[in-house]
Amino acid sequence: MSSIPSFDELDEALLMKIEADPMNFESFQIEYKIDFHNDVNELRSDIIAFANGSLVGFLFFGIQDSPIKVIGIEKTKVDAIKTILNDVLPKKIDPILSPFPIFKPIPLSNGKYVVAIKIIPKENGIYGIRQGDNPSAPNFLTYEFWVRMDGSKRRLKIEDIEEIILSKGGVEKKKLKVSLNPVTLAPTITKEAIISIQAVNISTRPIIIQEYGIMHEDEKIKITIAPPKGITSGKLFYDGFTENMLEMENPQKILGTDLPKTLNDGESCSAYIIRKKFDELSKENGYTFPLKVKAYFRSNEEMFYSDLIELQEWK
Repeated sequence: MSSIPSFDELDEALLMKIEADPMNFESFQIEYKIDFHNDVNELRSDIIAFANGSLVGFLFFGIQDSPIKVIGIEKTKVDAIKTILNDVLPKKIDPILSPFPIFKPIPLSNGKYVVAIKIIPKENGIYGIRQGDNPSAPNFLTYEFWVRMDGSKRRLKIEDIEEIILSKGGVEKKKLKVSLNPVTLAPTITKEAIISIQAVNISTRPIIIQEYGIMHEDEKIKITIAPPKGITSGKLFYDGFTENMLEMENPQKILGTDLPKTLNDGESCSAYIIRKKFDELSKENGYTFPLKVKAYFRSNEEMFYSDLIELQEWK
């Protein structure tokens, strides 16, 4: 949501405002589900994905995503969610959820309900889902771990688990300095003005970059820049680079550091996009000049942004 209302104040009127606001979409903090299908495992992984993050999470049942539409679920399903949340869900989660998720049924005028669940992130350490019930079974101490990403959840690898534990253990917060240069010297082979973006790790802890690009001020449209297939860091296309670029499957991609990329202290990664191409893409999506944009770099844990830069149309 563009802004998260007070959980205690959530009612049908606020839900209808959410439905009407075009800026509302799933994010690090929000997930919408149109229905509940009695899937305990999915609910359990959704809950700990939010709890393993760094921001308060909100899970809604009875709201359709893309486009956002308040539909509601039957009371029997509301009761089922409450029972599972209180009695079944915690049984395979270690350590015990604390604080426990807050459950709120919201009645609708159509006789149905939206169920809202508020999940408080764990201050230190991480939650895991135990795979077995029987203490004597080989899988009893086998766990899977989840975390919330931007609009979805992801199962964690060992290095991700280590990063989260360190980040919640009083270790220095990760810092990524992000910059955007609206017109920079182009590689001579392109003969074009380009926009450059760069991120430098200025903390002592490694940061894994998963995605980067340029985002408009309203955050409705982002132009993702990723390295071209087969191109390694620091290399360019040859063989008539500028002429052939517009015929490529993803014409906005021209040069970038291979991803995912782990940046240690002082290391950087960067990407470039031809300025005229960026202007064309912006106008195709309904933007007029002057406009404000910012660079973004998404790590495996959070987003980092540059300052907003105002652009005039490139002539």
